[in-house]
Amino acid sequence: MRTIAAWIRNSIGYDKKPCFPVIQFLEYAMPILFPGFNYEIVEDNELGNKEGLTILFENLIKIPERVYKDAVAGKGRARFTILHEIAYYFLLSEGNVTYCYAECPIYKQIENISKSRELSFWFSKQGINVIPNVRWGLKETYNWCFDGLPKKSTVAVSTLGCSSEKASRRMFMDGFFEMLQRLNPKTIVIYGTKSEKLFPALFVYNTKLIFFESQYTISHYKEGL
Repeated sequence: MRTIAAWIRNSIGYDKKPCFPVIQFLEYAMPILFPGFNYEIVEDNELGNKEGLTILFENLIKIPERVYKDAVAGKGRARFTILHEIAYYFLLSEGNVTYCYAECPIYKQIENISKSRELSFWFSKQGINVIPNVRWGLKETYNWCFDGLPKKSTVAVSTLGCSSEKASRRMFMDGFFEMLQRLNPKTIVIYGTKSEKLFPALFVYNTKLIFFESQYTISHYKEGL
C-alpha cells in the first residue's frame, strides 16, 4: 500500500505536498489508469451506513452525495473515505479488465486479456508487486487466456458471479482445473465465495489457497442477509 501511494504521489508531482488532490484523481486520473472505470454519486441512503462502496466486477466506485460534498470541501474523513475506496480498487483490480464472459465477443475477450497483461507489466515496472489475476470463459478461451502468466508462482482468481448458476459453476471449475494443469501455481489468492461447490478435490494439488471474502458478501453479513 505504501509503495503504491508513494508511486502515485511521485507520478503526479505530489511527493512533497501534504494535501493530495483526491477528487481530481478520482475524476480524471482513475479513468486513464483503468479504462472502463467509473464512479457514481448516489443518494445518501442508498448505501445504508456505508460511506463508500467499490464494486470491482462493475469497475465502479459508489460514493454517497454527503461524502462527495464533504471531500470537495476538504473535510478529512470524507477525503480519507474516497482514498480508501481508490486504494481498494488499486489493490484488487489488476485483472478487472480481464472479463471473459461467454456472451462477450471473442475479439473483446482477447483485448481484455491483453489490457490486463499490459497493466500488470506497467505496474511491475513502477516497482509495484503484482499478483496476476487469471480469468477465462468457455473452453475456446483456453487457447490464449493463460498466455503471459507465470508458472509455479502466485496468481489470483475471483469467484464473483460464478456460484449462483450451475452453468457458471461448471465454467469456473473447468477453467480452474485447466489453470492448475497449465500454470501449476504454488499459491492462489481467491477473492469471493469460498464454496465447496467451486473447489472440490483440491487436496490432490500441492497448491495453497488464500481466501478473501468480497465486499459484497461482507456487507450482506452485516445486514443479516
